[in-house]
Order: sequence, then structure tokens, then C-alpha cells
Amino acid sequence: MSTQLVSTGITFPDATTQTTAVIKETLYRWKILTSGTTYTKPSDVVALYVFVCGSSGGRGTASTSIGGRAGVGYSETYYASPAASYSYSIGAAGAAGTGNTGGTTTFGAMSVTGGGGTATSTGSTAGGVGSGGTFNATGGAGGNARTAVTAAGGGSGGAGSRAGNGGNGAAAPASAAGGGGGGTGGNNASGGTGGAAATSKAAGALTLPFPSSTVEIFDAGDSPPSAGGGDGATPGSSFTMQPQNKYALLATITGQVTSESGAGSSGAGTNGKITILEVLS
Repeated sequence: MSTQLVSTGITFPDATTQTTAVIKETLYRWKILTSGTTYTKPSDVVALYVFVCGSSGGRGTASTSIGGRAGVGYSETYYASPAASYSYSIGAAGAAGTGNTGGTTTFGAMSVTGGGGTATSTGSTAGGVGSGGTFNATGGAGGNARTAVTAAGGGSGGAGSRAGNGGNGAAAPASAAGGGGGGTGGNNASGGTGGAAATSKAAGALTLPFPSSTVEIFDAGDSPPSAGGGDGATPGSSFTMQPQNKYALLATITGQVTSESGAGSSGAGTNGKITILEVLS
């Protein structure tokens, strides 16, 4: 809930006009879409903020010497005069064991391709790409593995988010167990060190209708704990709104992990997710 002062002129019986300050409250409601195909705008909604987080690919065979998984893509749009309904689709996670790329997630004109998975290849995989929104970001690429006697996996790419494009995962270096995972905001990993977290949203990302006390949190990439390669940064951006009262609202816009890179047992990726902030009349 956001509070603002609205100046209102009131005419009294003696024909004089007084101006008084009236408190007007704007209410918001969060919805998270993880299934279905059609969003129908409720009658009390006057505007929409839509945040689309893409799916990630699957992790392949149980081998340390495979390339890192790619980061997910991202897109967001503000609809000042929303339509009565929008078609959408939730991208499916890449399957485990095969290194499949994730499916495409859409909402209206927005589209976010799935991030690349890892199979038996030592090569890197491309990140998911956001398009069609007023702000779009691309996930970082996974890093290359190393196939020498001391084989190790490449780091995962960081996710695209409100901080901008995700950083690339690092290739597994000769001097470290595995490559580091990419961070947010284009902060690439280097060797066995994870990429840094961004400190603020990117230019062009939506300005949320919350008080100035809103905090945005982005994640750093992981340094590899083993020969597997580091995890990429999550696409999560947590917004803490502190209204002018004793209550605080915590809302997670996007929050699934890019998950591990090329090592250990195989595993599926993560499905796409659409978060909607409805502005109520």
C-alpha cells in the first residue's frame, strides 16, 4: 500500500472554497503464475507490472568434465492501460540427464527463451534471452570444462535480472577445481572465483511504485566447492517495501535458482515463472 496526499477543493455554503488534504491510498496485489495459459484482468485492476523469469536447462550426465549450465533470461513491462486478458506460457525446465535447453516463457508480447543445459559436452551453453518488454536482460553463458586428467566442470552463467544481463560462468582453470559461477549485472566469473552481485537495478528497469525505502537485493556467483564448477547467481530480486506504518511488505519478484553447473549427478532445470503486481482502483 502506498500513501499520497491529494489536494481537493471543497465549496462551503457561504460560497467560500477551502482546500483540504485528503489521504489517498493505492493498493497492490501480487500474483505468481506457474501454470495455465490465460491471465484475465480482475475488474478492480487499473494497471499491471509484469515480470517474466525464464526457465533453465537440465544438467547432464554424472561427469565433472562438462560445461556449465547457462543463466536464465528476464523481461518486464508496465501496462498503464491493460487489456482485458493476456495469453501466456510457462517454459518447462530442461530435462535431467540430457542437457536439454529450457522452454520459452511468454506473456503478451514478452518472450524469454530458456537457458541452455549441459550434457556431455565440454563447451559452454548460451543464456536465455528476454525480448518484447520495456526492459529485457540475457542470462550469462556457462563456462567451458576441462578434460585433462584433473578434469573439472565450467561455472554456470548468472541470471538476467533487474540488475541487467547475467555474468558469464568461468572456464575451469588448471589451477582450480572448477570454474566460478557468473554474478548479476554482467559480473563475469574468473577462474575459481564467482562473479560479484550487482548493487542496483540497471538503467531502464521499471521504477516500482513503492516508497524510497524499497530495497533490491541481487546475488553473487558461487566459487566452486568441488570439481563441479560454481553456481550462477539467482535471478531473484527481493523488494522490501516499508510503508509509513509499522507493517512491512516483503515480495519476491523472481526467485528460482539457476542451479548447479557441470558436475555430480544429473538434474532437471527450473520452470519459468511470471510475477504480476496488480495496481488496484
